[in-house]
Amino acid sequence: MTFGRSVAKTPPKLKVFLCHASEDKPIVRELYDRLRADGFDPWLDSELLDPGENWPLEIQKAMRASQAVIVCLSEAAIVKEGYIHTEIRTAQSLQMEKPEGTIFFIPLQLEECEPPFSMREIQWGKYHEPDGYERLVRALNKRAGQVKAAQGVIKSQKKKIASETSKPAAKNAPGTGNSVQGGDGAAVIGRDVNNSVINVVNIRYENAPESEQPREAKTDLSQPPSS
Repeated sequence: MTFGRSVAKTPPKLKVFLCHASEDKPIVRELYDRLRADGFDPWLDSELLDPGENWPLEIQKAMRASQAVIVCLSEAAIVKEGYIHTEIRTAQSLQMEKPEGTIFFIPLQLEECEPPFSMREIQWGKYHEPDGYERLVRALNKRAGQVKAAQGVIKSQKKKIASETSKPAAKNAPGTGNSVQGGDGAAVIGRDVNNSVINVVNIRYENAPESEQPREAKTDLSQPPSS
């Protein structure tokens, strides 16, 4: 899977997948050339698949890597049985994963034809009309703006997360601490600016029994001090 190369020092080109029936290959190839000339990055199987590649796999990969899918429809494409309907359902599934209002799945009439029921709520492009291509380009430019806006939001969120994770951990302020009450005593533990631990234990005995009160040492003056 290879999209066209972007010219150096230019904004990334919008990746556009061209879903079509083989019967419509000539007109779709013309569309491919016009999109490339106007600065888009279209993907067309006959132009970008190399010999030996697994084409169903590469088509699925290219579709998932694209930022818009143009479904090129004609009477033949609608009524025939073939892989194009697998591509259409894949593109519709990818559209369901996008935020509401995203321009991704773009039905494009190559000729007058009845749209499939599953596409009738989406505005069709009409390539066969005089301004059909210009209106298609306008839709693709809107999609490019959506992609750029989404990338900006993601980039901003990543910077915010990186900034928050790089902040140093806050140190405890001097004089702060935790107080733990236990029975008749209270222990206060605080940290000074050097992060050293100061333990202050204040034990109160006012309510303790007399037998448990601390006693002062007495000195017997009748006895000479020992030498």
